[in-house]
Amino acid sequence: MKKIHKIGIGFVTGRKQFQRVLKTNIYNWLDGGLTANERLQLIPIITVKTAHKGVDDDWSPTEK
Repeated sequence: MKKIHKIGIGFVTGRKQFQRVLKTNIYNWLDGGLTANERLQLIPIITVKTAHKGVDDDWSPTEK
C-alpha cells in the first residue's frame, strides 16, 4: 500500500475577489502535476478575515 501525503495549504483573506486567487493557485497545481500524483492530497484551508482593510463588515465569502 502506498503512503498518502496530505498537505494543507492555508489562505487568510479579506479580499472580495479571493475566488480568483484560489482558482489561479488550483490551475498552477494542475499545471505542475501536483493533482495527478495519487500519493498526494492537497487540502486548501481558507480563513476569511472580514475586518480586513477595505472590506465591508456585511460582506460574505459567497457574495458575488
